[in-house]
Amino acid sequence: MNHTLETILFFTFLILSLIHFYWALGGKKGIAIVVPVDQNNKKMLKPTPLAGVVVACGLLFLAFMQVILTGRIELNSLIGMHLDGKYYIMIQCFFAIIFILRSIGDFNSVGFFKKITHSKFARLDTMYFSPLSLMIGILMFLVVI
Repeated sequence: MNHTLETILFFTFLILSLIHFYWALGGKKGIAIVVPVDQNNKKMLKPTPLAGVVVACGLLFLAFMQVILTGRIELNSLIGMHLDGKYYIMIQCFFAIIFILRSIGDFNSVGFFKKITHSKFARLDTMYFSPLSLMIGILMFLVVI
């Protein structure tokens, strides 16, 4: 079952990474609805291309980490040094916690417990973004169990 979960996570992270690279390279489709807004409908973040690349690279790293966890790719042979398996597990658990915390939110503008609920972002966050973050976090924990 773990290979199935890791494959699901791999493709989820890969797709999210490609979307963030698209936005970082100037793509506009969908970007307006993925940034949280305040009570006055003003964007709370102004993502830069550099921030988009950093997020995209992080997601790509997580995608390939799933492949490493399946044993399909031996990272040690790629980089020429040995990394103990416990480090992969610690990294996986760390990011699982990050995704679960993202789904819970900041109790203001993102997550299941947000106060700002009137915007298009807030509705999409409740329907898609927060559940996706929770699902990713849970799956990441299940992979290491």
